[in-house]
Amino acid sequence: MQYPYYFLNQENWSNFWLKANPNNHSCQKILSQNKYLFIILYQYPWQLKQKFGYCGRFAAFESESLLENLSPNELELEFLSLLKNVIKMAKEKDLVFVKFDFDHQILEKISQKSDLDFEKAKIFLAKSIQKLNKSETEFNLKFNFKTKKIQYLATMTLDIETTLIKLQEKKLENESKMKILNDFYQKEPEIVENIKVEKVENLNSELIPKPIKAEFFSDFYEKSSDFWKTVNQNIRRYTKKSLKKDWLITTSKTEKNFEKFFQVYQETSSRQDFAIHSKDYLQKFFKEKFSRIIIIQDGQGKPHCVWLGTASEQTLTYICGGNTDYSFKNYGQYLIHLVAIFVAVQENLRFYDLGGYDESLSFSDFKKNYKGEIRDFYGAVDVILKPVKYNFVSFLIRIVKIFRG
Repeated sequence: MQYPYYFLNQENWSNFWLKANPNNHSCQKILSQNKYLFIILYQYPWQLKQKFGYCGRFAAFESESLLENLSPNELELEFLSLLKNVIKMAKEKDLVFVKFDFDHQILEKISQKSDLDFEKAKIFLAKSIQKLNKSETEFNLKFNFKTKKIQYLATMTLDIETTLIKLQEKKLENESKMKILNDFYQKEPEIVENIKVEKVENLNSELIPKPIKAEFFSDFYEKSSDFWKTVNQNIRRYTKKSLKKDWLITTSKTEKNFEKFFQVYQETSSRQDFAIHSKDYLQKFFKEKFSRIIIIQDGQGKPHCVWLGTASEQTLTYICGGNTDYSFKNYGQYLIHLVAIFVAVQENLRFYDLGGYDESLSFSDFKKNYKGEIRDFYGAVDVILKPVKYNFVSFLIRIVKIFRG
């Protein structure tokens, strides 16, 4: 199963990222020689007024069929030409280094090794960089495999194509219940498309779908049973239990719902001690047309489980969210992924990307029970254009960290 473009390589995401960040950030789409592959090079400020670049999930195909249709040799030539074009652009932009993580499907096909892991990938990547140094004598590139990653180096993807087909074929027994569900969601894109988000609260309340009870998703759950048969039995059990709880769900993109999202997300980050983007950054993301939100709240309207993501190409992608202890005790985290799959079906999206995956972290114990396909990104790798500056700044960063304890 070929996975479509990763969200970082989507034009709508790069446009948002550029607007949401200060002027010392930039991004640019770069193509391979025959334009079969592309990548978006993101530019960040570094220490001591230096700059570096980042290419996430290198690289993306211009057409889905190319992974199957290109031979390993053809793909390697395109891969190297894209890598060369990225380095040339990085040199023009006066970057000290470019950080990469690499798509495992591309490296496996080029190397013709189905058992490829990061250690074997390092050998291949080192040889690729050496080939560039020989063909482009002005490069003199160095590389560092022991470097800090920018994002999780794996993601889990659920293929819900079968669910889409089955739901189109089946006659729903409870038409009135599904009509409520359809009305609940289908009005939302119209509001997002034509009305500025900050003004939604002032609209006639009839235009804003009201929160609906969890029980309304029971019919959707039953009719998508072919998908749920593929997941762990605990996922099925607790998802069904969540449908019997006194939950109210909304997907409306209103400022009030964003505030509810941020409240729970911030509380979760404090409780679990992880860093988050600023409220301003998240609010700008929320206001983009491709963003989606899910809020699960109790009968009094208090939020307990929140979800923020993107809808683009063939994929609904979970970006960030949070839970309260009350949500954990009442299976909110199971319900929110059921609702997300419902959203993907409503928008005719084949894939649901559950977001970052790391076997060493507890949240991945939960995600792995969905039995999706794990997509590995090999990295992180720093390709170094200016070794002296790279080593000097890196040394200073380490010294500052030591003194700060």
